[in-house]
Amino acid sequence: MTAHLAPNRSLAEALACEAARYLDVVEVFAGCGADPHAAKRARAAQARQREDRSPATARTGVRRWPR
Repeated sequence: MTAHLAPNRSLAEALACEAARYLDVVEVFAGCGADPHAAKRARAAQARQREDRSPATARTGVRRWPR
């Protein structure tokens, strides 16, 4: 981040500009069809759906990592 390089702005303003710049870059990549996190988001959405559909008794107790 380059927020620390802007001494004449408030820190909150500099951070907000950095966040906006990051979102602009992500939007450009998504527009090109080059979304590096698309597969991860899709897997996470599928995992949430599986968890939502599972019966309540299967969700009790300690969660374990899938093997």
